[in-house]
Amino acid sequence: MLMQKKNIPNILSLVRLLMIPAFVWIYFTEEAPKLWSTAVFLSAEITDVIDGYLARKYNWITEAGKILDPMADKLMQAAVMVSLSIENRFFIWIAAIFFAKELTMVTGALVLAKKISKVTPSSWFGKMATVVFAAVTVVFIIYPDNTALNVILTVTLAGVLIFALLMYYFTIFRKVGKASKE
Repeated sequence: MLMQKKNIPNILSLVRLLMIPAFVWIYFTEEAPKLWSTAVFLSAEITDVIDGYLARKYNWITEAGKILDPMADKLMQAAVMVSLSIENRFFIWIAAIFFAKELTMVTGALVLAKKISKVTPSSWFGKMATVVFAAVTVVFIIYPDNTALNVILTVTLAGVLIFALLMYYFTIFRKVGKASKE
């Protein structure tokens, strides 16, 4: 049963969950070049793209996948943010914005799930925020001490995260809230 084709995206999400401790361990291993932890992070991002593609193209969307996929993504992103912040205090404020956004998103999704009894789908602005997050954090991992570059990228990432949160509010959360009042 587990090896049915429709479970391939879920298996990829589980692999991504296993990549999280691997990323953290490699990131903090003195002997390991930062490129190795970057490779683990990018591999996780690639499996995210593949599992999303397979799930949509072949309609292998499952209830478990609707939970596993975003959970694996957010936990990997959180691991990266915490790791960066431990290594360099500069990253603490972007980590705070990231966690505030994610906490708001989870809270909103839980409220929506109660109102409409289904998981809120991803959107173009959520996907855009994920791509920008991945690109920027790769630079952060490889060049954690390049202050000028990191300031520019941090401001960019903060803007994208805030934009995505506002777009979710105005296009999804608010619309569903209004519909449930009518």
